[in-house]
Amino acid sequence: MSLEATLQSNVIKYLRRIGAVVDNINGNEFQASIADLLVCYRGRYIALEVKAPNGSLRSGQRRRLRKVQKAGGIGEVIYGIEKVKDIIKSIDGGTVWDNSYY
Repeated sequence: MSLEATLQSNVIKYLRRIGAVVDNINGNEFQASIADLLVCYRGRYIALEVKAPNGSLRSGQRRRLRKVQKAGGIGEVIYGIEKVKDIIKSIDGGTVWDNSYY
C-alpha cells in the first residue's frame, strides 16, 4: 500500500471512529478535482485532499479547495493525520478553522 493510501485509510478510520460521515471519492475523469475525502462532522463540511509527503496539488484540486473555502467549508490538503486532528479540535472547541490558501 502506498504512503498516500495508508494515510487515507488511517484518516478515514479516525474520522469514522469519532462519528464523522466520510465519503471516499475515487476520482475519474468527471471527478478529477473533487477532494479525496468529503466529510461531515458536527454539521461542518470538510473536503480533504490526501497527499504523500512529496505530493502536490493539481490546479483543478487547488481551485476546488478554494471554492469549498469561499463557500464556508473547510478545504485542506493533508500530508499527515495531525492536521486532521487539529481541524477536529477546532470544531470541537467551537473555533473557526483558518483555512490554508493555495
